Amino acid sequence: FVCALGPLRFAHSPVPDLRSSSRLRHPAVDPVFLAGMEVGTVVLWSRSDGEVPRGSMGIVKGGQAGLLKVGFPQGTWNFERSTLTPLACGDFVLYSGKDEDIPRDNVGKVVGMKAAGMVTIQYAYDGFEVPYLTLRHIDAITAKREGLM
Repeated sequence: FVCALGPLRFAHSPVPDLRSSSRLRHPAVDPVFLAGMEVGTVVLWSRSDGEVPRGSMGIVKGGQAGLLKVGFPQGTWNFERSTLTPLACGDFVLYSGKDEDIPRDNVGKVVGMKAAGMVTIQYAYDGFEVPYLTLRHIDAITAKREGLM
């Protein structure tokens, strides 16, 4: 996907239900398509805990019965679908990888996504394509409060 002008949400983006319980640990089956979120979709969990910090991005690996199996750098767990939101064009991110050419202290904007979790980030002066695992999601209010925007 390459984003059109302005922040967009994909048509299959769910509205997070913050009243839902968080994470559930039990096995899942891996169908190819999971009610609006395909295997390989980069997602954000609307919660956080000691294993998956706020802003972490994961990738959908499978699912069943309202649960999605999502892999994060810290491990793979089942989550209620309603607590996950796909990464979308217009979302803000911070880079945490090792490439010295990509700024770590500037907020980038998601402008595209490709297969295998590759995300295109636009900064004021340049754009980069990086793996989702090197990014942390940040909301605009937090970015402004921390002096990053």
